[in-house]
Amino acid sequence: KDVAMDVVRYRMHKVGFGTGDMAFGERGYDLKLTTPSSHRKILTWLAEGRPRRILDLGCSDGRLGELLRLEGHTVIGVDTEKLDGVGDRLDGFVEADLNRGLPDEVGGEYDVVVGADVLEHLVDPGAMLRQIRDRLAPRGVIMVSVPNVAHWYPRLRVAAGRFQYERRGIFDAGHLRFFTRRSFERLVKESGLRVRRRSSVGLPLEVAGRGGPAPSRLLRAVGAVDRAGLA
Repeated sequence: KDVAMDVVRYRMHKVGFGTGDMAFGERGYDLKLTTPSSHRKILTWLAEGRPRRILDLGCSDGRLGELLRLEGHTVIGVDTEKLDGVGDRLDGFVEADLNRGLPDEVGGEYDVVVGADVLEHLVDPGAMLRQIRDRLAPRGVIMVSVPNVAHWYPRLRVAAGRFQYERRGIFDAGHLRFFTRRSFERLVKESGLRVRRRSSVGLPLEVAGRGGPAPSRLLRAVGAVDRAGLA
């Protein structure tokens, strides 16, 4: 019984339910490649068209950027810590705290800036979006994924009076800001950007050891936004 309960807790923690203390001893974030998932959606969108110059914010250990490089893209990563292997997986890496702004070392003229589950970790995500906008090449885009706090899981937790920060998931202890689709799109507009494409994706069941379709499509809102006024 104890073994069975621990296995269930482990798999739930990997998905993002519960404290996460059993499942996340490593510092890097899991790569989520099931369909649908935020990482898979970003990879699919970036498979469209020519190779691009990409800035990957919050690149973790560089595994997402490595897949993008295999598609012919040039990828520069930014994160607060240089994890093992990231230098070999990317074309370049800059160690920086994004709460202090985009470092000058990253340069500019990026065709795509990727922020996969990053903006919710920032004190002022609107300021970051404006800084990113100024680093884009003409017709450049920003691709971001953010957790949806209106998902049924946080609703139930709050309704039950059990709000607390966790190791991963929507209540990740590193999350400083919470979004719904409407509030995030309002932030995008206030930052001088506009939403060009959006998609909802489900629970990251792959990290729990399962693949296949996800049962919910409300967990994350993924959006691609570009400079206001550009086609």
